[in-house]
Amino acid sequence: MKDMVLPCKAVGDPPPTIKWLKGNTNGTPTPVLVDSRRSVHGNGSFIIRTVKAEDSGNYSCVASNNWGADEITLNLQVQ
Repeated sequence: MKDMVLPCKAVGDPPPTIKWLKGNTNGTPTPVLVDSRRSVHGNGSFIIRTVKAEDSGNYSCVASNNWGADEITLNLQVQ
């Protein structure tokens, strides 16, 4: 299997903080699990190594600072 990079580019003053969430079966997004296969890169991208079918789902990148927040949701489908 391949590695997957989900991009999240955010700019602002002050620089925003990036948080990744994954939707679950009850509809409430939860913070992504960071472990030996999953990590958040310094540029905000979420990286999944050796992607598997169980990694499928909706991933949301939330960028926020003192002035507000913005969010984008990406749908990952692994077969």
